[in-house]
Amino acid sequence: MDKITLIKNLNIICSLQDKKGYFVDPVTHHIDPRGTAEICKSLLYIGKKAEAEMGFNWLAEIQANNGSWNEVLHDGFNEESCVATSIIGRLMLIAYEKTKNKHYLQSALKCSEYLISREFSPGYFIKSYRHYGDVLNVNACCAAFFYKLYEVTKDKKNIIIRDRAIFNIIRYQFKDGFYPYASRMLNNPYEYHLNVRDPHYHAITLYFLMLSDPKFENRYLKLSVEKAINCMKKNIVHGKFDWSFGHLQFSLGLNGGYAYAYYCLRYTNNNTLLKKSDVDSNGLILRHEKIRIYFLIKRILKEIFNFGVDGNTNYSLWIRLFRLKGIAGRLKMIYFRNKVSLYYTAQMYDCLTEFLFVSK
Repeated sequence: MDKITLIKNLNIICSLQDKKGYFVDPVTHHIDPRGTAEICKSLLYIGKKAEAEMGFNWLAEIQANNGSWNEVLHDGFNEESCVATSIIGRLMLIAYEKTKNKHYLQSALKCSEYLISREFSPGYFIKSYRHYGDVLNVNACCAAFFYKLYEVTKDKKNIIIRDRAIFNIIRYQFKDGFYPYASRMLNNPYEYHLNVRDPHYHAITLYFLMLSDPKFENRYLKLSVEKAINCMKKNIVHGKFDWSFGHLQFSLGLNGGYAYAYYCLRYTNNNTLLKKSDVDSNGLILRHEKIRIYFLIKRILKEIFNFGVDGNTNYSLWIRLFRLKGIAGRLKMIYFRNKVSLYYTAQMYDCLTEFLFVSK
């Protein structure tokens, strides 16, 4: 997608903005602060300052007293979250840079206090109020926030925090370059470990890691990114993810990962073919893509028989059968209930804006 198309689609998306500033998902009708922040960042870069500031002002108003924002998902999940807080906080800093509104900076500083209070151990930030797993993409989001805070404030303590998060991510990277979803520790509410590969979350983790050190000054990160990019390229076949590499039911077939992969590949000057985003007339993308049958069959066989390195997750047979039930439910959504999603659309425009306007 080029700049002209991006601007055209964002102008259409503006019809979903409420007069209070937030954006409403046209299918689920839920209001997600993160999605509003991501869209408003893009609006700032295409010159729609009034609409963007209306959204950022709303975000500042709803920020909790402890500095957090809630992660609000279509399935009813609505809790304070290091994911939402770090992503929104970083975008608040961008809004401050673009508008010089000090309220946005104050909001980001409150966000910083919250994230520091949620660092359980060096570089390990809890995901949300009820989810205590050491999830790598969460740490990457926090690393990106603290780097941006350093850029704005020049306070080097933020680089120290960022480096802790970077180290706690790349220490778990698999030899083939994949970033697993989580560390090897079992943490509430997970009943079995999620130290597994996943194309969608690999792309997300890599994206925010790159934002945490755009010049690759951390030599450990530079080496890690090189391995992660090579792994990503191998996992893309004819422009689409090979989902047989994944082991998470809840991310199977999600479209959002392609936007993160696009940024990572283009930023590192890799021209690996990626499928075009399926954008409808309202500027929105579908939540899921249809998975190729070959990848799907291979994925299911791995769940049952645990063959090969990618399938060696040490799950019991009972857990494997339980996971197959989850995969069946996901496939039902993909093939029969697949609808557009503002949540993933906002992420797509965030990534495209980052590449087309910010990184240039």
